[in-house]
Amino acid sequence: MLTFDQRLQNVFQEVFDDEDLEVTDSLSSKTLEAWDSFAQVKLIVGLEEEFDIKFTTDEVAKLSSAGELRKALRTKGVE
Repeated sequence: MLTFDQRLQNVFQEVFDDEDLEVTDSLSSKTLEAWDSFAQVKLIVGLEEEFDIKFTTDEVAKLSSAGELRKALRTKGVE
């Protein structure tokens, strides 16, 4: 069984089509050129599917880094 971090990493790697992408808390739309609005939507949908959760529109608007996404997932009880 994959850990939380491995599952998170897999979603990022799939969305950004980069198997070498390392997910750190500082990874963001400002540090990753490919992280545009379309990628944001794909990332949110991918995370919702992978972790069987739903983000609200307000939550999505505030999520612009891997660290913020990790924290939001943890608040939803994802381990």
